Amino acid sequence: IWAGGSRSAALTNSSKTAGSGVRSPGVRVYRTLGYKHVRRRLNALWESERLLVSCYGALSWLRTGRRDEPGPPDAEAIDRGVQRVVARPAGDATDEDLLTWLRAEYKPRAAQLFSAARPGASEKEALAELKAFFDWFREHFPYYRGACGSCSSDQTDFLGVIRTTEEQRKGAAFLAELYSCKACNATTSFPRFRSVPPVLQSHRGRCGEYSWTALRLLEALGFPVRYIDNHAGHVWVEACVQGRWIHIDPCEAAVDM
Repeated sequence: IWAGGSRSAALTNSSKTAGSGVRSPGVRVYRTLGYKHVRRRLNALWESERLLVSCYGALSWLRTGRRDEPGPPDAEAIDRGVQRVVARPAGDATDEDLLTWLRAEYKPRAAQLFSAARPGASEKEALAELKAFFDWFREHFPYYRGACGSCSSDQTDFLGVIRTTEEQRKGAAFLAELYSCKACNATTSFPRFRSVPPVLQSHRGRCGEYSWTALRLLEALGFPVRYIDNHAGHVWVEACVQGRWIHIDPCEAAVDM
């Protein structure tokens, strides 16, 4: 866990020292998992956007005071997951917004997709159109693997996670991953958004962003949808098509597999 005197200073120092094992002046490194007062101080730094946390495991400890343990999730973890789905973020796209976006962006087959979503459509037709749409979606919304936002190089180092800015939190992104580019030395921020508009604008995400986007698009089309979390680092959705729940993974363009 890295803490700097300011957000920009902490990011600059962490970028310079990524992978070097050298700590820059003005940057403190916390490696304790011990005392409550340490967590309180670190949480205050996190809230003020002055803390860079080295990994998700350390962030989990910072939030809960417990280390991640292998095994099935406890009731508290399951409840947190349920609440993330039930408590829809303010300012998320409406159904009409999403249907308008589909008409504008999915021009080749938007009409067929809308037709396949109607109650009288056959399961075969619905599955074919959903497969075609998610093939298109995967092509236009590739899985983000830490590429540099300045030069597009994929030769980057993961620095850790930080609290997002106030503006990013309006889009329901409460943490961002940071990457340092080995080619141009730029630092790239990847906010983990829980609302649809920033994902559709950036064309950047992973299973969390894309599964939430898929859930909202399918709901806008009229399908009953549920969000699936395996509590092992992956999420996807299921949609009810003509009375049968089918698996949909937007990252893999997998439909009914």
